[in-house]
Amino acid sequence: MATQTGARAGSRRDFTLLWTGQAVSELGSRGYGIAIMLWVLAMTGSPAIVGMTATVTMASFALFNVPAGWIVDHADRKRTMVGADLLGAGAATTLAATVSANSFVLAHILTVGAVLGAAWCVRGLAEEAALPHVVGDGELTRAVSLVEGRGYAAGLAGPPLATALYAMAPVLPFAAHAVSFVTAASTASAVKSPLRTASLEDSHVQASLGDGFRFVWRDPFLRPAALIGALSVLVTNGAGLVLIVILTNTGAAVVAVGFALAAAYGAGIGGSLMVPRLQRHHSAHVLLSVSLLAGAIALAMMVMGDPVAATVGYSLLLAAQPLWQVTVSATMLEVTPDELRGRAGGALGLVATVPAVFAPLCAGILAVSLGVATTVSLLTAALLAGFLFTLRARGLRAVPSYLLGRDRSSFSTRP
Repeated sequence: MATQTGARAGSRRDFTLLWTGQAVSELGSRGYGIAIMLWVLAMTGSPAIVGMTATVTMASFALFNVPAGWIVDHADRKRTMVGADLLGAGAATTLAATVSANSFVLAHILTVGAVLGAAWCVRGLAEEAALPHVVGDGELTRAVSLVEGRGYAAGLAGPPLATALYAMAPVLPFAAHAVSFVTAASTASAVKSPLRTASLEDSHVQASLGDGFRFVWRDPFLRPAALIGALSVLVTNGAGLVLIVILTNTGAAVVAVGFALAAAYGAGIGGSLMVPRLQRHHSAHVLLSVSLLAGAIALAMMVMGDPVAATVGYSLLLAAQPLWQVTVSATMLEVTPDELRGRAGGALGLVATVPAVFAPLCAGILAVSLGVATTVSLLTAALLAGFLFTLRARGLRAVPSYLLGRDRSSFSTRP
């Protein structure tokens, strides 16, 4: 009994280390996202170059999911996290030096963006795959919800912190970004739980890279969940741009836009914290269905273009989003063998992040060509279609029995 208690305490300590370090890193990264746009715009005066910089970073993050998953499954995950953080710290440091010298070289900026995107991807997948090793049985959903809420909290606090630092000196948010990576590397290096993967003997790297996609495709829950996830990300990211368009069209000040987005991120935090309690009483199928239906209802509030209703609707949309994000992530970790978790997570990540890259562009084109009301109506219809698909997807109904507190060893090698 004493040994089990000590093991649980050690696991909580290790989870706290990972969570805290990555919280600091995500705070720095969210701030960097604002600071790099401000600095590039100040140096070039070109919104197109700002967009190019952001696109390269997002594309690197999206496309690196597959090789990152392979790395996570073929290396010690603790060392992988530390290495990714140090790589990010190095890239961020070179950028801070460039900002300090008031120098601008586009090739360097784009290279740093690509490296940062890859580092974020590897770090995120490694931490996700390590979660079952640092939390006890029955605590995985709560851990995933805390990780999800952490992202919303960083989105809430990072931008205002970055703008305040940038106002004092442009180099400060970039230097803070580098320090945040070092902090995450330090906390990850202090983890004591063994995070090594099983010994693998993959002679064909190309075949091994595809194992995650094959596992996801063959799993009756993960296959439809991946499609629903891609749809949800596409709609949510597109709706964020539509909200900004609505607010600016009605003459809202920049500060008002910031408050609206802050309210939405706050709602996302609340939604993340609610998931563990809801999952104790409702099946994964119910949670996924409710998240899509609630999201569609929330989006409908934005149709008329009223700024207050649009802000409330987008906030409710972000509050509903964790219902599927946490449920799908926790389920993937539960049903996937340890030696495949990185690649399965990478497969799901690629399917979800590619739509995220193009969602703002698609929503912007629709808003200009068809108008805000029609764009919101199309996004709402997409979520309703996803809701109907979820109701009919048999694989989504088969999961709840092994999510609600059972030992994952009984199904982790599910054929």
